[in-house]
Parts: sequence; structure tokens; C-alpha cells
Amino acid sequence: MFSHPRDFSYFQTLKQSSQAVFQLLQNTIGINTFFLAVNDQKTNYFIEAFNREETLVEVGTSLPFDSVY
Repeated sequence: MFSHPRDFSYFQTLKQSSQAVFQLLQNTIGINTFFLAVNDQKTNYFIEAFNREETLVEVGTSLPFDSVY
């Protein structure tokens, strides 16, 4: 079941997994930004992010649900 994004153990598991995947992606995909976020249909919480050149998303920040693509 979905845990709240601020649940520490859930957050750590997602963060560790995303770091491993992002390490692979940054060496194979030539895009600037990719991220992992969870949401509650109102707010997106950014758990992990990779920004190659320009910083578009920062870890630990949040944005309204309808403003993230």
C-alpha cells in the first residue's frame, strides 16, 4: 500500500533505488533532468533528481500537482 511520502523508511527505500537507477540513466540518456516524485493528488514531493546542466528540479522540494509534467 502507498505510504505517505514523508514516512522515513519508505522515503529511504525509494531514494536508494532511484539513485541506482539514475546512475544508469545518466550514462545512457542524454536529457537534462529526470526525477522521482510521489504525490497526494495535490502536491508532488521530489525524492530524487538528476540535473545534467540546468537545475530544474531539486530534491526535497515540492510543487503543486498540476504544475509538474
